[in-house]
Amino acid sequence: MPSPSRASHPRTSTTVAIADAHPLFRDALSRTVAAHLQLELVASADSLQALRGSGADGPPAPDVLVLDSDLLPRDGDRDHGDGAGWTGWIPPPTLLLVAERLDPAELYAALEAGVAGYVSKEATGEVLCRAIVDVARGITVLDPDAQAALAGEVRLRTRDDRPQLTRREHEVLALIAQGRTAPQIAGHLHLSTATVKTHQLHLYGK
Repeated sequence: MPSPSRASHPRTSTTVAIADAHPLFRDALSRTVAAHLQLELVASADSLQALRGSGADGPPAPDVLVLDSDLLPRDGDRDHGDGAGWTGWIPPPTLLLVAERLDPAELYAALEAGVAGYVSKEATGEVLCRAIVDVARGITVLDPDAQAALAGEVRLRTRDDRPQLTRREHEVLALIAQGRTAPQIAGHLHLSTATVKTHQLHLYGK
């Protein structure tokens, strides 16, 4: 008897879009999602702007957006640069962050902003797909390292009310100390100049 084909299995309505600046990871995750019976890959790009398009002709919002944590809009940056791509969808998709390096302060801020999940890029394809399915169902997903980091961040904030810098803010601050301009920092970190200026404003405030 021939093995059942994918066409014989009904799909759920969970649609997925991926925005990640690293082509090898993005392509591998795209193939994994496309092969998953419960998921439907609808778009994949290297930035939110490229994924979203512009104006009313842009694609409809996916159920879940899998986003490189480095592309996450921060605070006032939501209306600038890459941030326009996420907030341009109505209603906005459920957001699952994938991170190459875990930043406890970034994780805390992301969850505070309503991000549904945070998973390491070192996770297997099976784990990432399960995380997508779970956040689509309304379940908050944190891998074990993220759970430990979040607990540590909560304890730190309980002891110390001083403002905490995110990893990205540390990177921007180091480049400012080297005398680099906002456009130079943007080129070095692969961000928009508007995003860098927003990070600078946050640094000045802190």
